[in-house]
Amino acid sequence: MACDNQDNIYIANYNSGSVLKIDPTGRQTLLAKDLKNPYYLTLDNNKNLYITEHKSNAVVMLKINEASNELSNQAPLP
Repeated sequence: MACDNQDNIYIANYNSGSVLKIDPTGRQTLLAKDLKNPYYLTLDNNKNLYITEHKSNAVVMLKINEASNELSNQAPLP
């Protein structure tokens, strides 16, 4: 789980392979799916969400659009 400075909460669902964002009003948004057992989440100051995948031992970076606060792209890190 991770939180940003706008009080959004990001949750990794290990079993379903997904990442959800819950905004302060309780609205849930699916940000990523088909991940390989997402485990740990962290955000940087540029609104990039980093997700560790337990099964693949990889880190995936999601760029969160500041204006809409929605996912803009998904890229695995080398």
